[in-house]
Order: sequence, then C-alpha cells, then structure tokens
Amino acid sequence: MKRVTPKLKDVADKAGVSLTAASLIIRDRKHRYSEETVSRVKDIASEMGWRPNMLIEGVQTGITRTIGVLVPPFDSFWSDILYGIQNYLAGVDYMPVTLWVAEDENMSEDDKKDAGIKLLHQLIDRRVDGLILWPLVASAYYQHFKELIDRQLPVVVIDHAISSEKIADSIETDEESGARQVAEHLAALGHKKMLCITQGSIHCNLWAMRRRSSFEMIARSYPDVDVAVENVDILTRDVMADVEAILLRHRDCTAVFCVTDALARAVYHAAQSASLSIPDKLSVVGFADLDYSQYMQPPLTTVRQRGREIGTRAARQIVERATGVLAGAEPYTIRVGCDLIIRGSTGVPKPD
Repeated sequence: MKRVTPKLKDVADKAGVSLTAASLIIRDRKHRYSEETVSRVKDIASEMGWRPNMLIEGVQTGITRTIGVLVPPFDSFWSDILYGIQNYLAGVDYMPVTLWVAEDENMSEDDKKDAGIKLLHQLIDRRVDGLILWPLVASAYYQHFKELIDRQLPVVVIDHAISSEKIADSIETDEESGARQVAEHLAALGHKKMLCITQGSIHCNLWAMRRRSSFEMIARSYPDVDVAVENVDILTRDVMADVEAILLRHRDCTAVFCVTDALARAVYHAAQSASLSIPDKLSVVGFADLDYSQYMQPPLTTVRQRGREIGTRAARQIVERATGVLAGAEPYTIRVGCDLIIRGSTGVPKPD
C-alpha cells in the first residue's frame, strides 16, 4: 500500500488552526500564537511525519537553500576543504550540490575548462543560491562572470585571486606567509644555495607563482644567499626525468623548496637516482602537508594548509552573500594562515 505523505493542511486541520497559522508556526516565522498552540502544531507535525517540501518552497520564494560546489576531492587538502564546506552548510540548513570534472588523462586543459563550464550551467539551471569554485573552473569563470552577476548569483573561489576585479570573493592560503616560513627556516639552517621548483604559469596556478616569487624575494634578502628557479610541466609524462635533470643542473644547491608536496615527492625519487641523500646532501621542503607527507622517508618538512578552515570560511562567505548579510559589500579576499611543519627532510648543509 502506497504511503501517503502528510501535507501541511493535514497538520493544520488536526491541530485546529488555519493553514497560514500552521505555516508560520512550523517555519518559525513571526507570529502571535500562544506557546500552547505552537507546541500543539509542532507535536502533531512530528507525529504525522510531516516534512517541508523544499522544492515547492524554493519555487515560491526563489531561495533553494542549495550551494553549487565545483570542487573535486583532488587530494587530502581538497578533501579537507570539502569537509569544511559540508559541515558548515549542513549546520545552517543548506545543501551542497557537489560536482567536479571527471579525471581523464586524455582531456586537455581546455577540455577540462569546457567540462567545468558545462557543470557550472547545470548548477545554475537548478537555481542554486551560490557557487563555490576551485581554481581551474574559477579561471574559466572569467568568461562568464557577467552572466552570473546579471543573475545576482554570488560566487566564492578558493585558492584563486580574482577579487581585485570586484566580481567574486576569494578564500586562499596566505602563500606569502608560507613562503616566508620556508625561506627563514632554510636560511637559519645555513643554506646559501637554494633551488625553487615550481609548476606552470597558467592563470589557475596563481598560488604557485605567489609561493615562488615570495620565497625567491625573501630568501634573497639574506646575505650571500642565491636562489635558482626551475619550472616543471606537471602535465607531461616525464616529470620524474625533468626533476632529475634539474637536480643534476643544480648540484651546488643544498636545499630545494617545492611549491607542492607532489613535486617534493618527485624530488625524493630523483634525488635517489642522482645519489643525493636527504637531508645530508639535499634538504627538501614541500607545501600542503598532504596525507602521505609524514610517511615519506625521511618524513617531509612542509607547509601545512588549513583545508577545513578554508572550506568553512568559503561556505560561511557564500551563505552570507546568499542571505544578504553582506549586501552592498564589494567582493574581497580572505587569507587563511598556514604552518611550517619541520620533519626529517631538512637539516644543516654538510660539506662535501
């Protein structure tokens, strides 16, 4: 036998109140009904198993209480961000609609951007109240920001600075602080010849460029410190060979700062092939503190990003935009701190 879903009118009839009264009481809207009436209506609604129909309410109010989240569980850092987003939104009765571009090694960067834009439109078509985007989609978002602004749809981007154009809020790691901590740590150990390995220069990798430029500037502010910079194309299949060639070109360097833990892991393999022991012959620092970093041999010194805090701040920002708390305020950037975690991969440079 098909179960009949109780309607609000059924609750109102059983409680002996009007439909309007039941609606105001159930939804905790402003009213003048007595505590006894409020208690009776809510108890009857609970007994009957009545639940609000958010689809109908969304049509009636134009507010769906859903947030589109175009963020993949790319690694443990982005998974932490998703946890932060989910926990905050659930706590304020918002529903994240999480989508991401499927991993396909045969897809070009342009193909991924096109797929991201398609997902973006799917979320818009479902009338989400706001969007949270990760860098790859955020960079493609430039082409469509006018459409979203015209729709008055708030957007928050993570790890991607576009707030200077006054079109979206951004939540990002304080890259300059992280790079400073790394440079100060290596300089304090006595390293004079340093190497920075970075990745790409495309628009969605602004975070990598900020890490490199800040590290380079701060390290060079120390007397007699020299910094070499190398770029690795992480989209090639020869990343390991490229990194090994870089280490061989810079055998005089005693410390290397990698803008990601993934690059640091590649340096470990390349150093082994080049017979460079870590940290005796080469100190290595990463960035992110991904879940495998502490289990590398030796454990990796790295900058810990606060993923859950970033996700929470992003979710709070988009809800405050969607509900009008920040009405009239221009988009701005929120920078979340980070922490240098010193492990076994860095040490005092040893003479040959």
